[in-house]
Amino acid sequence: MFHINPLYFFAFFCLIAGSLLAKPRVTILNNAGISEEEKVELVRAADFWNSTLGIEEQLSILIILNPNLPETIHGYTLFKDKINKYQGRQITIGLSSKLTYQKKLVTLAHEMVHVKQFLDGDLIKQDHQNYIWKGKFWENIDQVCYRQRPWEHEALTKATKLLKIWKKEQNFKITTQPSFISSKETVPLLD
Repeated sequence: MFHINPLYFFAFFCLIAGSLLAKPRVTILNNAGISEEEKVELVRAADFWNSTLGIEEQLSILIILNPNLPETIHGYTLFKDKINKYQGRQITIGLSSKLTYQKKLVTLAHEMVHVKQFLDGDLIKQDHQNYIWKGKFWENIDQVCYRQRPWEHEALTKATKLLKIWKKEQNFKITTQPSFISSKETVPLLD
């Protein structure tokens, strides 16, 4: 008679259940000296937008707060498909650490839309200059005005909606602003 060790069965069950219940894992690499409170809030926002955008697959999202980004670049998203059968998709979101908390939120929402575009296959980066957007090839992208790129237009539009949903959600959860937000700090997109 064949006997299965209960520990093996339990480990197998946990592996299967874990993959069925998998969700994106968001991590922040804090090399910019932001407060732990701000870090937690950014992770909460990213988790909320993963859910709102319907991003439910197992993947790793690393948010890097970078103090060395040029002033004109608030953020970026890099996508790596599965490296091997053990590692899922990997997303890196870079945010300028010089931004105020509110502008980091605006930028993070925008970059989360790009995450969804990459995962859905709507946006495919061929190389630094060439992209495919919903089946159409876009070459020499540096020669196309930023706001004329359809994936950027969609990210700007959807990020505004994500921020409104986040603000509405937070009004029910918090009664005071986190301590790291200046009382004078406002962003028109949030109103």
